[in-house]
Amino acid sequence: MLCALLACGRARAAENMPQSVGVDFSTLDDATYRDIDGLALEKATLLRLVQEGFSVVAVSASPVVLISMRRVPDGLLIEARGGSIARSVLPLPRGSLAEFHLMVVQRIVALSRASLQAAPGVEAEAAARPEPQPGAAAVPRLIRSESLESRRGEVELNAGAGVLWRGAARDLLVRAGLRYALSRRIGVRGGVGFTPSTESGISVREWQPEIGLDYRLVDQRPVHFDVGIVVGLALEHYRLEDPSAKDGESVLVDVVASAPLVLSYSGRHLGVGAWAAPGVATRRHEHTANGEVLWERSAVRVESGVAVLWRW
Repeated sequence: MLCALLACGRARAAENMPQSVGVDFSTLDDATYRDIDGLALEKATLLRLVQEGFSVVAVSASPVVLISMRRVPDGLLIEARGGSIARSVLPLPRGSLAEFHLMVVQRIVALSRASLQAAPGVEAEAAARPEPQPGAAAVPRLIRSESLESRRGEVELNAGAGVLWRGAARDLLVRAGLRYALSRRIGVRGGVGFTPSTESGISVREWQPEIGLDYRLVDQRPVHFDVGIVVGLALEHYRLEDPSAKDGESVLVDVVASAPLVLSYSGRHLGVGAWAAPGVATRRHEHTANGEVLWERSAVRVESGVAVLWRW
């Protein structure tokens, strides 16, 4: 009888002891770990598990529940292996990393409990998502994630400066633009450029709004290479210094088409890029006074420059 009571007491004590949990972040590839700020996520996860009453131990200490994570095409796969297996997939963050970290730690706690409560031998699927291929995580540190491409809905702002070549003449070009990813490869882009040019006897200011589509030929973060086609307007305001000149001040409007080539290098948000855009306007421009050519530009044009990028 005494032995039975002792055995029962030990069993109850074991039930009341905190269940040990180990979290393995080594299953994440380097790019994903960097993109989601894995170090901050580790700290938040360990703190939350302790607050929820779990005993957090090293993975090598054979914990009762083992948590692992890896990137899959649908997002971040979280797996808890205890008496059973519980899995869930969360979409990767598009906004605040703090909100994403909160969702991850809440899901880890829920999956840890589910893996303890489910009947042995039964897998509790926390999200109805396609199962990743068995070999996808076999060598997590030897392969890059298969989902490093741009996200649908990704927005990119850019601002930079360069040179606008028209024939032998070159002018300063300042521009700002925006790109919106319609899909992982196709995006819509728009922007506006400004070109000032002053020569003897004349002052010219040009604005060029444009819009178009592009295709992302290379999409392996941190490197991207886009090829596109855009159309826009060239609004030229000129003023002759001679007040007696006929048509001494006016605004001319032309249609411009170009094919931008953009190479960029960026982290999760901030990056740099370089672009070149050969194109053509509907006409060449020439301004004269007293039979003298003051300002002349070809209809064929090439833009080039560098820019700073911000993505989210």
